[in-house]
Amino acid sequence: MDESPTLRAFDDNLNRLGLDQVDLYLMHWPPQSRDMVVDTWRAMIKIPASGQARSIGVPNFAIQPHQRILDEAGIMPTVNQVDLHPSFQQVELRNFHKTRGATQSWNPLGVWRNLFPPLIDSAILSIAKKHGRTPAQIIMR
Repeated sequence: MDESPTLRAFDDNLNRLGLDQVDLYLMHWPPQSRDMVVDTWRAMIKIPASGQARSIGVPNFAIQPHQRILDEAGIMPTVNQVDLHPSFQQVELRNFHKTRGATQSWNPLGVWRNLFPPLIDSAILSIAKKHGRTPAQIIMR
């Protein structure tokens, strides 16, 4: 593959994992430089074409950087993995993804840093009891 730092890092990851292919490969975090986001994405879009990843995506991207890589590179990420849970629903971002890509939560139960205890929230507990489900099942639905 290409000698860009992004593609070298991808090859290193595959080697460390002992794999020839991954299902999903994500950019680790939106780079600080606006140009670096696009350059990194342009390199990443070569990965599925090589057969070494089925899909590629981004993490924690707001609408603006997401739209920028689409505008400048022409290919939308398969997934944007974001913090998303009952107390942080990111409605605008999810609406953006409805026609452009998928939203995936890396924190669906909202227990990161214990900022919101959804598994003991009275409204969620009430709904769970009413439907004979656990609070986690209600949240994930």
